[in-house]
Amino acid sequence: MERALRLQSAVRFAILSICLIIGPSLVLAYFGLKSIKDQEEAAKTELIASADVVSRAFIKDVSTEFSRFESLVRYLLEAGRAPNSSINEFQRIVLRFDKDQKLIYPFLDISLPRKTSLSLLRNHSLLLKHESDVSEDLQAMIAYRRAVSIMGSKSEEEVLNSLIGLRKLKGDQRMVEGGVLRHFIDLKRAQLSSQKEREKILRNLMIDLINSKWLLRDGMESALSVRVLAELKQIGSSKSRQVGDLDELQVRLDRRIQDLYWATAWEAEWRSLLEDGKKTSPGNLYWTSKKEGIWAQTIWNDEEYIFGLDKELLIKGFQKSIQEKTMHDSNLKMLLITPEQSLPASYLNHRQLPILQDWSVVVVQKNPEEFAAVLNRDRLGQIGSIGLSVLCLSFGLFLTFRVAANEVEVANIKSHFAASVSHELRSPITQIRLKGESLLFGLAETEEELTEHYEAIVRESERLSWLVDNVLNYAAIEQDSKHYVLRKNDLNETVRRVVDSLQVTLSMKNVEIELRLDSDLPFLRHDPDAVSQCVINLLSNAAKYSGEEKYILISTFQNSSGVDVSVEDQGIGISEEDLSHIFEPFFRSKEESARRRKGTGIGLAITKHIMEAHRGSILVRSRPGEGSTFTLRFPLELIEDEGDF
Repeated sequence: MERALRLQSAVRFAILSICLIIGPSLVLAYFGLKSIKDQEEAAKTELIASADVVSRAFIKDVSTEFSRFESLVRYLLEAGRAPNSSINEFQRIVLRFDKDQKLIYPFLDISLPRKTSLSLLRNHSLLLKHESDVSEDLQAMIAYRRAVSIMGSKSEEEVLNSLIGLRKLKGDQRMVEGGVLRHFIDLKRAQLSSQKEREKILRNLMIDLINSKWLLRDGMESALSVRVLAELKQIGSSKSRQVGDLDELQVRLDRRIQDLYWATAWEAEWRSLLEDGKKTSPGNLYWTSKKEGIWAQTIWNDEEYIFGLDKELLIKGFQKSIQEKTMHDSNLKMLLITPEQSLPASYLNHRQLPILQDWSVVVVQKNPEEFAAVLNRDRLGQIGSIGLSVLCLSFGLFLTFRVAANEVEVANIKSHFAASVSHELRSPITQIRLKGESLLFGLAETEEELTEHYEAIVRESERLSWLVDNVLNYAAIEQDSKHYVLRKNDLNETVRRVVDSLQVTLSMKNVEIELRLDSDLPFLRHDPDAVSQCVINLLSNAAKYSGEEKYILISTFQNSSGVDVSVEDQGIGISEEDLSHIFEPFFRSKEESARRRKGTGIGLAITKHIMEAHRGSILVRSRPGEGSTFTLRFPLELIEDEGDF
C-alpha cells in the first residue's frame, strides 16, 4: 500500500501522458497516413482532369477548324460569290454541279455510254455516222486526238493541211473554233507565223486556255498549256507582261493542273457522294469521311458544291497539333488512334474526332513509371516524416517514463536508505544504552561481565562512528565538497591498521581475516583515512555477505598496471545482472539472499568515488555461490621512492 501511494504521481503522470500526448499523436499519425492516400488519389484525379482538359481543347480546335471552313463557305455564298477557289490549307478541290448533277466547274464532264465512247475512239469513221449522238465537246476531243495521231509527220504543213481538211470534212466551223482543236490549230499557226505575230498568238492562246473549261480525265488542255507557256518563256519578250506576268500565269496553270489531278484521282469518291444523294439545307455543309478525302456538300441556288479536303494532310496537321499541345507537359501525351488500332491498355481520356468518326484521340501518361516513382517517393517521404515524428515522440515518452521510473526508484531507494540507516544507527545505540545502563545500575557482577560490557560499548561506538562517517562522506560527495590529501604513506601499514582496529573492537568477531601483504610494496601517495574507509567498506560487505564460514583474504601486491589491494571472500557472490549496478548509490539487489542482509547501499559508491579521486579504479570479479573479489587498483604514477617523509 505504501508503494502504491508512492506511485500515485507516476501513475497520474502516465495517464496524463496517454491522454494528452500519446492519444493525440496516434490520431494525428492516423490522419497523416490517411492524407497520404488522399494525396495520391488527388494526384491521379488531377492527372485525369488535366487529360480531359487537353483532349477537350484539342477536339475544340479540330471543331473550330471545320466550323471556320463552314462559316467561310456560307459567307461567300450569301455574298453572291461562288467559293470556287481554295479557302483552306487542307483543301484540294471544289466541284460545282448544276441541278441535274452535271459537272460545270472547274471542268466539263462528258458522259456517254461505254459502248458508244469506245466505238468512237476505236474508229474515227464512226464520227460522221453517229454525229447526231455525240456532243460538240466530244467531237472536238476526238478531232484533236485524230490530229495528234498525225503529229508524227515530218512536214508541219501536212499536219496543218490535215487539220484544215478535217475541218472541211466536218463542215462545222463552231466546233473547230470552240474546242481543243481550235487551240491546237492556233498553236500550229503560231509556230508557222513570224516572231511578232507568234508572240501575240501564243499570249492570247495561253490566256484562253487558262480561262477555258477543261475536259475531265482528258489532260489535253493541260499538256497544251504547258507547251504554250514554255514557248512564251523562250521568246522572253517584255511585251508578254502587258497581259500578265509569266510567273502569275505559271501559278494559275499549276493550280488548274492540280485541280485536274485531284478531280481525276478522287473521282470515284465524289461520284459516290452524288449517287448517295444526301443534301443539307442551303448553305449548311454535310461532312463525309472517305478513304482519300474529307468531303463537304452543300446546295445553293439549285447548284451543288462539293469540297474535298486531303485526309492524309489533315491527319498530319492533327498530329502536329497534338505534339505542340503536349510538348511542354511532362506527364501527358496524346495519341491519334486509327480505325485499325486498338486503345492502349491504360488511358486517361478518350474522345472521337469530329467528322472523322472512325478516328479518335486518347491521352496517356508520358512516363507512368516516373509518375509512380514520384508518388512512391512522396509517400515514403511522408511516411518517413510521420514515422520519425512518432519515433521521436516514442523516444521522448520512453525517456520521460524512464526518468519517472528512475525518480520512483530513487524515491524508493532513499526511503529504504532512510529506513536502513535508522535501523543501522538504532542497533549500536541500543546496544550502547543497554550496556551503559547495566554498568550504571551495577548489573554486572563479575569482572568478565564488566569487560564484556565495556567491549560492547567500544565496539558499537566504533560501528556507529563508521556508519556516521559513511553518511557524512556521501553527503559531502553529493555536494562535491569532499577533498582528499594524497601524501607519501605505506599502503601495507594502512591496511594492517584497519584490520587491527576492527579485530581489537571485535566488530569482526567470528570472522577469519588472513593478511598477505607484499613486503616489497613501494610507498604510495594516498589519503590513509579515505583508503581505510574503502578497506572497511569492503571488509564489512565481505563479512555481511559471507556464509557460515566467514573467511576473508586481504592481499597487497604490485603488477605492471599498478598497486592492488584485494579483498576476497567465499560468500554468496553477485549475479551478472547486478555487477553493472553495485556501484550505484542506494542500489539493492533483487536477489532474496542479498536483500536479507541489511545495509545503506552507499558503501561501494563511496569506495568508487575515493578510488577515482586517487586516479585509480575498483574492480570486481564474482560468480553466484562462489564468492567475490574486490580489487582497489592504484596507478603507477602514485608510487614514490623510499626516503624521508
